Amino acid sequence: MTETKKEQKNNLKQVKIIPTRLVGSKRVYSNFVEVTKTNRELSLKFCDVRPPANEDEVKEVQKNGKIEAPIEVEIVLPIEIGNGIIKALTTQLEIKEQ
Repeated sequence: MTETKKEQKNNLKQVKIIPTRLVGSKRVYSNFVEVTKTNRELSLKFCDVRPPANEDEVKEVQKNGKIEAPIEVEIVLPIEIGNGIIKALTTQLEIKEQ
């Protein structure tokens, strides 16, 4: 006897994914993120923006109106999970506000 796709879907068990940090993996600090998208992907570029280190850098920032922020890590995600990320971030921020 063959199950229909609907029956197969109803028989699937929920699987919980548990993030685990591997030994030796690093945690990256970011105080700036640039988010861009294509039709298929979201790109999140995480940067650590630091203030100018000396007077020459201050003058350069004042002259150009720009600070370069090296990308510490870029994460590219399928567009389909974008709404889930927004919901998860909103939920976490609401919990923090309580």
